[in-house]
This record gives sequence, C-alpha cells and structure tokens, in this order.
Amino acid sequence: MTADVLAAASKLKIIGRAGVGVDNIDVAKATERGILVVNSPEGNTMAAAELTVAMLLALARNIAQADASMRAGEWKRSKYMGSEIYGKNAWRDWSWKDRP
Repeated sequence: MTADVLAAASKLKIIGRAGVGVDNIDVAKATERGILVVNSPEGNTMAAAELTVAMLLALARNIAQADASMRAGEWKRSKYMGSEIYGKNAWRDWSWKDRP
C-alpha cells in the first residue's frame, strides 16, 4: 500500500497482512495517519505447505498438460498418465527431462 493509496483511504484504521513482512506497505505513512499495521507471519504457513504438496502432485500427474490437451479437444490419456509418488524420492525418481 503506497502513500497515495493510504491517502485515498480516509476511513482506514488498520492494515492486516497475512504473511511475512510488511515491505509492501508504506508503514511510515500509515503510522503518520494513525493507521495500525499488523502482520501474521505464520498465519498462512499451513496453506503454503498444502499448496506446495498440491503442486507437486499436479506435477507428478501432468495435470496442467492434460488439462490443456483436453481443452484443445484432444484425449491423449497414455501421454498424461503421470506417475505414482508413493515410495519415491521426487528429485531422484522422476525423470524431469522426459516430461510431456
């Protein structure tokens, strides 16, 4: 939130940031205007971890590529089978160079 945005928000009393840091907020200007700035550095830790796992699963199963193929009217099931991750080390066992 820039100084211009803060100046336009005449009724603003508090800025809450879900995440680490407040570097995207002009804290000096907010303080000058009597606006409280708070953050919750660990507030989205679980959500970020869950998203990471979901993205790894999508990568293992070629979800984005299969979706694009389906939207293009194709059905190339064998090309987008993906691989099971049970018992595997993603960095060792997945062949990134052979990805579709």
